[in-house]
Amino acid sequence: MKFDSFEWDESKRCSNIEKHNVDFEEILDLFDTSLYEIPDNRRGYGEKRTIAFGELEKQVYCLVYTLRGKSCRLISARRANERKRKAYYSFLKGR
Repeated sequence: MKFDSFEWDESKRCSNIEKHNVDFEEILDLFDTSLYEIPDNRRGYGEKRTIAFGELEKQVYCLVYTLRGKSCRLISARRANERKRKAYYSFLKGR
């Protein structure tokens, strides 16, 4: 899916860098790759969220985002753990 723009909360971006060592600004190219996307039904967030997995520079990442109009609002980004990497590669094989 293509978006008109990307946005995020700046304090959340900073805490994401500190916690996961992943900067939202440096992960945007992930949206130009083959993404495996699933709905995020873990909690009642009051908005529809999507979990997306993709590979960038030989590293699989896990992103959480929501839509705000035609803008993609990033919520979280981290390197995928082994279980999520396997799910992503399995998705790619099944395409």
